[in-house]
Amino acid sequence: MSWTIVCFFLAGFAWLATGLLSLKRLLQRRAGDAVTGSSIASLTSLSLANAARNPQRSLLTAALIAFAAFVIVAVGAGRRNPVGETPDLQTGNGGFRLVAESSQPILFDLNTSDGRLRLGLDASDATRLPARTQIYSFPVRPGEDASCLNLFQTSLPGILGASPDFIARGGFRFADTPGQQPWTLLTSDMQPRTVPEADQPLPVIPVIGDLNTLQFSLKKKIGDVILFPDSQTPTHALQVVGMLDSSIFQGVLVMSADRLQQIAPEISGSRYLLIETPDAASGDVAAGALETALQPFGVDCELVSRRLAGFLAVQNTYLATFQLLGGLGLLMGTLGLAAVMLRNVLERRREIALLRALGFRTSRIIWLISAENSALLFWGLITGTVSALIAMLPHLKSTGADVPWQELAVTLAAVAAVGTLAAAAPIRAAVKVQVREVLAGE
Repeated sequence: MSWTIVCFFLAGFAWLATGLLSLKRLLQRRAGDAVTGSSIASLTSLSLANAARNPQRSLLTAALIAFAAFVIVAVGAGRRNPVGETPDLQTGNGGFRLVAESSQPILFDLNTSDGRLRLGLDASDATRLPARTQIYSFPVRPGEDASCLNLFQTSLPGILGASPDFIARGGFRFADTPGQQPWTLLTSDMQPRTVPEADQPLPVIPVIGDLNTLQFSLKKKIGDVILFPDSQTPTHALQVVGMLDSSIFQGVLVMSADRLQQIAPEISGSRYLLIETPDAASGDVAAGALETALQPFGVDCELVSRRLAGFLAVQNTYLATFQLLGGLGLLMGTLGLAAVMLRNVLERRREIALLRALGFRTSRIIWLISAENSALLFWGLITGTVSALIAMLPHLKSTGADVPWQELAVTLAAVAAVGTLAAAAPIRAAVKVQVREVLAGE
C-alpha cells in the first residue's frame, strides 16, 4: 500500500478524533455557561447544556454515529471505474490502450515490417495499423486463473514472458516494491533456494504479480516462492520480487521471456499482446486491423480499461453490498440515539415539569428535546463524513474514481431524517409529563 494513502487515512482518523474531542470540549464548557440570547438561541443553549449533563453518554452517541458514517462514506468512495481512465504509464493500465489474446501462438514480430508482412498486416486499409502503434508480445505458459473472477484456490497461475523491450520500457504502478525500475528485477540472478518439498536447492527465478492475485489468491508476498511446475515434484522456485497495484496482469505471473523459455522450452511464439496507440480513434483502428489480419490465430482484442473494469467488478460489488449493509446498520443505530434521548427525558421529568409550570409552551419543550437530539446526530454525521473524504482524497483525485455521490447523499439524508424522527418518542414522553403529579411526587 502507498504511504500517501496511509498518511491520508491517518489524517482522516485524526480529523475524526479532533471532531469528537471538540464536542467533548464544547460540552464541558457549555455545562457551566449561562443561558442567554433570544428565545430560540436560549432554548438551543439550554439543549446543549442538557446534553452536557452526561457528557460521556452524549459523546459516545455522537462517536458511534461518526464512526458508522466514516465507514459508509469511505466504502462508497472506494469504488473505481477504469473505463474512464486514460492510458498512463504509471497506472494499472501501464499506458496501454488494448490487450489481445490469441488461441494459436504468433511466431513473428509484430513491430517489424517483415513480421507484419508475413502476418498480413498493412496489406490493405482494413489491416493497416495506425502510425506509432507499438505492440509488446508475451509468450504464455497456461495455468489456473488466479484473478478475483475465480472463487477457487489456485496453486500456479498462468505465466507471461516479458521481452527485453518491455522490461526496458517499464511502467505500471507498483506496491511495496523497491527500486526505480522494478521490472529490471526480472533479469537479476538469484541464489538457489532450499525448500522442504525438494531434496536439493532449486534454481530461483524472479517473478512479478498483481497484489490482489498474490495476496488473496496465492497467499504470497514479496520474498515468498511458488513451486514450479507443482509442489510434488518441483524443478524451480519462482520468487516474488515485486507486486503490481490493480494492474492488467491480475491473475497471472510475469517473468523474463528468456527464463520462461528455459523452464518451458515447449512454448513457442506469443499469445498475449499489449498494444500502445496514440489516441482512442487509432486504438479502434488497431483493434480492427489485428482481428482482421490475425483471424487465423484467433486474436481477440479488448480495451484495457474494460478488462480492468471486469477485474474490479467483484470488488465494487462487495463495496456496494457493504455500503448498503452499513447504511441499514446506521439507520438502526439512530434508534439507539432515540433510546438515549428517552432516558435523558425520563431522568429530567422533574426539570421538564418545572419548565412547564413556569409557563414554557409545548412547542418550546419540543424544540428543547429536538435540538439536543439533532445536535448530536448532525455532529456525528458531519464529523464522520468529512473524515472519510479526507481519508479517501488520493482515490477521489484519481481519474478512475467512481464515487456514487447520489447514493451516499441519499443514505446520509435518510439517516438524518430517521434520526430526527427518532426523537418522537422522547418528545412524546416530555409532552405527557404531568406537572402536578411529578412535582408533588418529587
